[in-house]
Amino acid sequence: MDIILTIVTPKTLEEYENSTEFYIINKQRRLLPFELNIISDNKVGLSTCYNRVLKHPKNFDKICIFMHDDVSLWDITFSEKLIEAHEKCHIIGLAGGPLKEKDEKVKSSSWIDLVKKVHGCVYHQKDQTRWATSFGPMPVLVDLVDGLFISVLNDQKFRDSEAYFNEKFEFHHYDIAFGLEAKKAGLRSAVIDLVVLHKGLGDSIQSKEWRDSNKTFAEEYKYDELI
Repeated sequence: MDIILTIVTPKTLEEYENSTEFYIINKQRRLLPFELNIISDNKVGLSTCYNRVLKHPKNFDKICIFMHDDVSLWDITFSEKLIEAHEKCHIIGLAGGPLKEKDEKVKSSSWIDLVKKVHGCVYHQKDQTRWATSFGPMPVLVDLVDGLFISVLNDQKFRDSEAYFNEKFEFHHYDIAFGLEAKKAGLRSAVIDLVVLHKGLGDSIQSKEWRDSNKTFAEEYKYDELI
């Protein structure tokens, strides 16, 4: 099955192509057959960009990967692992978990607070220090996956479900909303083991942008205690 890897970045194309992340991905392309789709100079929401990819006819019946621009893909077996995982699930991530029940206490709309147990493993880097954050065993079925890496089987069943990214969420909560839409549509999601290096450390829930998005999320998905 064909694979298209999409990376959305506010950087210019030249800036991104001079990054370590691009260097690693470009080396992978010499070993593995996949299409690289870089959306540079981006000024619109990630959900809008991702939906444009999913709805474009040339990407029908492909595995569509969406990855942050500060992530390096180190796993040379990633295509084999994804093809195998997508035989059972439509959505694949590297970290995630099953949703808490509605009567369970939710502290925030961070996906980590919305799930019962966190699964997956992600390698991080800050300055010259690298470490692994191991959340829990995998492969495992989940409801939500972290937006740093989301792989979608863009087949007829997915398109018929219309479980696309909710474009009300541009840069925050888009991954959580996507998981909720997929779950509502009856699509299966899972976390598997892939080696990536992430230089970002997650959203700041103190920022005004995140708080505004949190309010929209709480209203949209009826998490009244978060408003």
